[in-house]
Amino acid sequence: MNKTNTVIIHITDGHSAFDDRIFYKELCSLSKEYTCFELCSSEDGKSLSAMGGEKKNSNVYDGISVLPFKRFRNNLFFRIVRHFIPKFYNYFYSLIISKEILSILKINSI
Repeated sequence: MNKTNTVIIHITDGHSAFDDRIFYKELCSLSKEYTCFELCSSEDGKSLSAMGGEKKNSNVYDGISVLPFKRFRNNLFFRIVRHFIPKFYNYFYSLIISKEILSILKINSI
């Protein structure tokens, strides 16, 4: 089956990269028809092993590109900002996620 030109990017920060509900039930079924990416947070921004993934040379699992970004929500500063200035936190967080999405689009030439 030919995949359409539609790209699906699933962003998760609160779940592991290979959460059953997200990765296996949603993304694996969607990857049959669409090009799928998953952005997930990790402690160092590089490895998926802490997020439930195996260490592999490639970030492609079952046809889905899994790309980590550095987790910052556990940082004390960000927890304080999230609590006292939630609008600023949400704005800053959306900027970081937007930067990650743009870097994925540049790298993979979609």
